[in-house]
Amino acid sequence: MAFSAELSDDMEILQDPTQVRHFFRRLCLVASRYAHKQRAVEQLNSHLGKIKKHSSKEEYHEDLNELNEHIQNYVQASQKVKMYKPVLNFAERRLQQHVNELEHELAQAKEERDHAVIDNKQRIDEITHAIHSIKSQVDQLEAKHHRRGIRVRELEEKITKDLTN
Repeated sequence: MAFSAELSDDMEILQDPTQVRHFFRRLCLVASRYAHKQRAVEQLNSHLGKIKKHSSKEEYHEDLNELNEHIQNYVQASQKVKMYKPVLNFAERRLQQHVNELEHELAQAKEERDHAVIDNKQRIDEITHAIHSIKSQVDQLEAKHHRRGIRVRELEEKITKDLTN
């Protein structure tokens, strides 16, 4: 039951003709690489069987050279199969793309946050400077007001003193 559900999910993914074509192209490529590897193994085994049958030295050296070629052929075929990377199906590619987009958005959000933090620090510094400036002006005005108050009292005292005399 689970297999049929997975199969139906995969079939829904392969409804686009370009995806089907890509899938079959990759499938054929992998199949040909495995077939090439299998042929190399068969040639190697058959040649080993021939070597066991021969007894003369000349035939033995020729067979060893041919065996070396078959071994190199097998190694190359194995390397081609090993370098095959599994093809991500459409859903996996879509998810991978979504993850990449989210990572990009996260990087942008971090960058925006960093810029906002820098801007906010600058604004805070400006506001702090403005507050200190206003505070110093208020202090100056209070001192001036206090001096005026003292001067006014002195003048009032002088006026009242002159009037009483």
